[in-house]
Amino acid sequence: MKFELEMDEWIIVLELESTPNYRPDNKFVQTSSADLQSWREGSLGFYSLFISSAKKTDPETIMIHYAPGVLLPHDPDEISQDLEIILDDEGLLEHVLNHWKLEENENGPIWRQS
Repeated sequence: MKFELEMDEWIIVLELESTPNYRPDNKFVQTSSADLQSWREGSLGFYSLFISSAKKTDPETIMIHYAPGVLLPHDPDEISQDLEIILDDEGLLEHVLNHWKLEENENGPIWRQS
């Protein structure tokens, strides 16, 4: 499943890939009881999220971020709403834009400046 966004000077493509065999490392520590029950009943499933981003002024230069284990409903009508909530709550788009700022810094990220 693919979603395209345009934000100010950015082109962002979100791609979801179902990962039915995914199991979190921490045995559902961060999963609510209700979500865990919905997952057991089959109404929620794990997906891998790929976020591709590029500047509108340079669409050839693309950065790709990966987020595994995103728990979303199987119903396509509900996925876009829940994905929007997850992007906001987890700050994933902010992370992507911050990564661009680090790459554009003349001296590179602080950890690379020694």
